[in-house]
Amino acid sequence: LDIALRATWADGFQAVILLIEHWSEARRVDLPRVLWYYAAVRLQNPGAEVLPLLLVTEPDAGQIPGVLQSTIAGFRVLDFQTRVVQIGPEDLPRLRQLQNHVAAMMLSLALRQVDAVAAAVAAVVALARMPGSADDLRRFLPLAVKLARIRDSELPRFYAQLREDPVMVTIFDEVQARGESRGESRGKTEGAVATLRDLVAQGILSVDAARAEIRRLVANGVIPEPAGTEAINRLG
Repeated sequence: LDIALRATWADGFQAVILLIEHWSEARRVDLPRVLWYYAAVRLQNPGAEVLPLLLVTEPDAGQIPGVLQSTIAGFRVLDFQTRVVQIGPEDLPRLRQLQNHVAAMMLSLALRQVDAVAAAVAAVVALARMPGSADDLRRFLPLAVKLARIRDSELPRFYAQLREDPVMVTIFDEVQARGESRGESRGKTEGAVATLRDLVAQGILSVDAARAEIRRLVANGVIPEPAGTEAINRLG
């Protein structure tokens, strides 16, 4: 997904921030292609300053080329340079201060070298503190886990910490509250199943683990037993 965002200030100044790559490996960064996108956006937005950004989620960004140059007959006709900015623990104060969804996801990158589980928990908890719905948490939880690079063996600790956090309203609690406010057990079931199926599809949760979660929801009275049985069957 390539996204160009154009911002216009009160004095008429315009700037375009262009996201070229995301979810990329460092070795796949192609500076000629970046230059192509940069030039195209600049042509489409005359007078605007254009800043291309590449989001690389590998821990080691050492393979990213630093410059694209072309010199002909001793004359420099092209000098396209890159600057690598790595997200780390030193960025935590600013990311927490920003209070937006992008900054919350960046917490996964800032903390993952210290503790992958703590990194993903911090991102999801930050999202839970922001205005929004259970759908926001359901959509972004798989991304937080992927950015933090949590191993399968760490998933039980991740979910346990989510449920222990005193300020965390879990995805499943949100689903329950939303269903109860509507007076619809069907709504609770659909929301829970949608959440679990997303996690299974992302490879974050196994089918067996998703079934176990459905059984927990039934045991806690979040969804009725017949609906739980149907949900387990629908997980495959």
